[in-house]
Amino acid sequence: MSLHGGLITKRPLCYTTDGRLLLTPCGNAIRVYSARSGDHIATLRGHEAEVTAVVQDPGNDKVVLSSSLDGTLRRWDIQEGTVLKAWNIGEPVECMVYSGPTGIAYMAIPHRGGQSGRVVSYLLSTGEEQPGRLKTSRSVQLVISPLGHHVAAVDRNSLFVWAAGSWTAAGRSKPLNLVHTKPYTCAAFNPSESIIAAGDATGRILIWHNFPTALQEWATGATAAAAAAGVLSPDGSGSALPSVRLPACTTVHWHAHAVGAVCFSAEGSFLMSGGQEGVLVSCYNCMLTNLSHVTLL
Repeated sequence: MSLHGGLITKRPLCYTTDGRLLLTPCGNAIRVYSARSGDHIATLRGHEAEVTAVVQDPGNDKVVLSSSLDGTLRRWDIQEGTVLKAWNIGEPVECMVYSGPTGIAYMAIPHRGGQSGRVVSYLLSTGEEQPGRLKTSRSVQLVISPLGHHVAAVDRNSLFVWAAGSWTAAGRSKPLNLVHTKPYTCAAFNPSESIIAAGDATGRILIWHNFPTALQEWATGATAAAAAAGVLSPDGSGSALPSVRLPACTTVHWHAHAVGAVCFSAEGSFLMSGGQEGVLVSCYNCMLTNLSHVTLL
């Protein structure tokens, strides 16, 4: 592997599902590298402003989707280097994830000149925006689960989680919110989609266990409240919705500074995190609160 200095990108990277290629946003283009040798193979050009995300199309390892501040979403053929289709969102897209099972792309866009943000969803088969927009304090970081069934939005002290294809249940104005006393910085789902881990600005990692059960209780409670009240307004006003028991949470403090990234290994046995102090931590089976197998690199 040839090694070179310099920063490639500050945006999230995208590995193809076959593990052969690494794609990175780089200015207005997408650079394609060999994951094995590190060699630069190709550059995909077409966006007219900074590329903000590149994600794999789960149904085709030769196709990726990209978003950009030029207000478009594009589907690319990696081998040919051509745009297969483009969607005009009409607003700068600062982050994007794609749910393969639902065919929906979720995008974070600025609102009121960047003073706040919105998360919007588009069904790509029709090119139509789906009903409802999630209001956020700013343009947020979005995270998709490995199977594409769950989505999360990291918004300061809030971690919004919902099932892909459904923003809210009856009477709820927002998705389930896993509130924290400190600002979140990143999040990741485990492969089985039963756990979500989130890093914060103080170096802690919160590990939320069995969150789908809380999602189900949250939806069931909202539906029950709607039935008891008769009719609810879209934002749930006028009816007291039952509180939801949050999922069990384990907190670990491995980093001296803010957590920059968290991720799970492909089989879910390891949780890995990187801190801004330059420490990489690998934990085996820490989902079971067994913290004896922690390695610092």
